[in-house]
Amino acid sequence: MGSLTRVKWIGLLVAVLMLFTARSGSAQQQPALGVPLPMLPAPRATDRILVVSPHPDDETIGAGGYLDQAAQAGATIRIVVATDGAKRGRSSTRYRETLSALSKLGVPAKDVIFLGYPDGRLSQQKTFQARLESISADFHPNIVIATHPNDTHPDHAAVGRAVDLLGQHSNHTVTAYFFVVHYPHYPQPDAYRPDEDEVPAPHLPDSVSHWEGLPLPDQIVQAKRDAVLEYHTQILRRNPLRRGLLISFIRKSEIFAVRSY
Repeated sequence: MGSLTRVKWIGLLVAVLMLFTARSGSAQQQPALGVPLPMLPAPRATDRILVVSPHPDDETIGAGGYLDQAAQAGATIRIVVATDGAKRGRSSTRYRETLSALSKLGVPAKDVIFLGYPDGRLSQQKTFQARLESISADFHPNIVIATHPNDTHPDHAAVGRAVDLLGQHSNHTVTAYFFVVHYPHYPQPDAYRPDEDEVPAPHLPDSVSHWEGLPLPDQIVQAKRDAVLEYHTQILRRNPLRRGLLISFIRKSEIFAVRSY
């Protein structure tokens, strides 16, 4: 990309952030928590972290801050991207964006696996569970990060169910960190608010997990923002709802529904 073109590109991305920051003035305010969330343990060098992402971008918007901290701590990380993301752009382009985004979070391309299942049809893939369990058996994670089983996107829910089964079938102790992307009235506000915390999705049914939060230092928030902005096909799409969704997860904390197996 030429220097002039890159300057224009960066200028357009900054304009998108400014637009959604301005919109937030009239957006519904973030619901207040009755009590502070317990703090999620910081990642350690001894952790082996498996992340299962339904599409190329979910791993970054849901857990980009955690991944950056984990990489800095020296943890061993493996990313599995389940579908090709082809409903929202060419799969080859979306894969390149994912590798670029993850490189900004300290995760090299060699630690990313693309399974290539068709976008929107993950629940119909009979080999997905077995492939995921094979990857897990080889990698031997103690932490698995994934979308929540009650996320309203069918691919996200399929990943959550698969990880829940993975935990149940594991022959060693595993802790799952589930995050939500798609749920009614979530996240709020749908705006760029890096100075606000994430809060749990309202009325999400889950009697098994408990919520924990991870505060993100300013430099981690900046790194996550830079990573999210690598998803050009999503940030610059004509659908403003998609654009707003991605940048709404750039917050000063990340939250997870935690389950131990």
